[in-house]
This record gives sequence, C-alpha cells and structure tokens, in this order.
Amino acid sequence: MIHGIQTSEVCHTQIAATHQKVVQFLDNAPWKEKIVCVLLGGSYGRGDGGVYRDDSGNEHLYNDMDYFVLTHPLSASEFAFVDPPFRALEKVLSADTQVDVEFGPLTPVDKLPELAHTLMWNELFAGYQFVWGDESYLTRQLWCDAAHLPIAEGHRLALNRAMGVFLSAPKIAKSRADFTHDDACFVARNLNKAILGLCDAHLILTHHYDYVLDERLKRLQTFFPALAPHYARAIQFKLSPVMKSYDELQAQWATDFPWIVQQMESIRAQLYPGMGGASKASVFFQKPSPCLGALSWKESIKNFLRNLRSGLFLGVRFIFRHPREQIYLKMFNILLEKGTSGVYINMTSAQYTLLVKLWQKYN
Repeated sequence: MIHGIQTSEVCHTQIAATHQKVVQFLDNAPWKEKIVCVLLGGSYGRGDGGVYRDDSGNEHLYNDMDYFVLTHPLSASEFAFVDPPFRALEKVLSADTQVDVEFGPLTPVDKLPELAHTLMWNELFAGYQFVWGDESYLTRQLWCDAAHLPIAEGHRLALNRAMGVFLSAPKIAKSRADFTHDDACFVARNLNKAILGLCDAHLILTHHYDYVLDERLKRLQTFFPALAPHYARAIQFKLSPVMKSYDELQAQWATDFPWIVQQMESIRAQLYPGMGGASKASVFFQKPSPCLGALSWKESIKNFLRNLRSGLFLGVRFIFRHPREQIYLKMFNILLEKGTSGVYINMTSAQYTLLVKLWQKYN
C-alpha cells in the first residue's frame, strides 16, 4: 500500500515547521493560560494524510491541517478575546502551507464528556500529534470503542460526505473551457471522500468500524467484499492523489455517482426500512453503547424547535427527531431527480437550494 505522509520527509518537515509557528504564537499569547492544549488531528494527525507529487516530482501537502484547541472554561467575553487571533492565524498558516489550516471551535475540557460518543473526537484521540500545552488532560477521558459508535454518527458521516458530492455537481457540470484546476481538485477529492465515508458509514451501522484505516479495509473485505475494491481505490487517492483531466473526471463521475446513490439508498433502507413502522431510526439517538443514554426530553424539545425553524416536516414520526434525518431523506430525493445538467442533480430546484442552506446550518 502507498504510505502517503508516512514516507515524505519534505511534508513531515513542513508540518513540523507549522507546529513550531503555532507554539511560538501560543507562547507569546497574553491569554495562553486559558488554553489547555493544542493537537493536530485529521489525516495528518493520524498519519494517513496525502502527499501530492507534481510533474517535477516535488512533494506537497494535500489535505487540510485540522488543529483542535482545548481550553479551560471561558466566559463569553473571554471567548471573544481568545478566538479571533486563532482565525487570523488560520489565514497566515494557510498561505504558508498552501493548504487549508483550520483551528476547530475552542472546546472547554469540561465539555469533553458530552462529545464522548462522536466519531470526530474519538478519531482525534485515537491518533493525533501533540503540539502545545498539557497533554495529561487527555488521559482522563472516557471514549467509545469503535464498534460501539452510535448509529447517529454513521448517519452524520454519510450526510456530510454525500453533501460533498452535491457541492461538486455544479463544478462537474461546467464546460471544458470553464472547468478550472481548482474544480478538478474539488471534484476528485469529494468523489473519493464520499466513497470512503459511505463505506465507513456501513461499518458504523453494523458495529464493525475501527479507528485505523487499514483495519477498516480488512473489515470491508470480510463483511462487505463488494465495497472493498472501491474503498481500496479511494485510499490510494487519499494517500497519493493524482490530478485527472476533464475527460477523466467526467468518466469517473459517470461511474462513481450511480454507485454513491446506491450506497445512500442502502444506508437509507437500513435507517428507514419501508419509511413506516418501527425502524432503526426509532432508536437513532439511543446510543448502543455506555457512552450516552437515550434521547432526553430536553433534546426532543430542542429537535421540535429546530424542525419548526427549519421548515422541514416529513411526518409526525420526525417531529421530535433531529433535522439531520429529514435532510438525509431530502438529499436522497434530490439525487434521484434527473436534472438538465446531465449529472442527475437538479441544481436549479428550490429543494437543492434549501438543502444546501440547511446543511450549512446543521452540519
């Protein structure tokens, strides 16, 4: 298997240099005592990030650099004082590295138990690079075994990755003359991320997930052998991306898009079999793990108000559930609309516009 970032000294050096700039920034910050620690998560934190090699053989970072910032409890005024410098630093480091460098929302450590069921935070603590602060806080947390991740996390992952395909549709619909290098990068990345994410969602829904990429491939080969070749191909792109021409991407879209729709339908059928009666959706937020209990009445009321604000209503069975469930079903319906663009998504429909707006709000 191609090893991506693991075999690139150039990119390792660039990441280390970026860490050093973060350290210097924090060492000089007048509010540094408010920060507990900073970690690099995401693909590069786990060690499975990609390395792009240009035509001259030069190596470049390819994925986003995702930093996580853990803090002591912050008042609203303290947050307003501490957060903006991180947003300014994002712009500087993104310009330096030529990839998107992001500092996630400032997260107080006393809120970590509330996040113990989420895929994002579990993957962070399964593999990260420590950058600055006091790492001892991280050993005090209780996290989920990968096999016990809640159904909601598989649903969330499928939704986010499928949205990448939605947002790629206007780009792949462009003419050859209008199609840019950035368009090509966006389409290729999101097609492959959708393949990885939908396969991962299958593993989460069947409690076969693992936090290690290679182990997930092995489990797909065992439990979902038909999906494994697609996953292996997407892993190869993830670790060592290759830029494709307009014609090559059109051909890939024609092959991968129907497969992505098929996987969305498969996941939808698992969550909402027959769209009536009891289903796995009825225990959507009842975590099949010791991490969190069933959906509380307070969360039910919050979901009711969220649905009122969003304008979504697919029936009484959804009224106390998170809008994400309805958004996923709307996504599926829109994917099956035959649009005039030839990419099977009607990008001019009011549904498409509503979907993008809702996803941006509830993502």
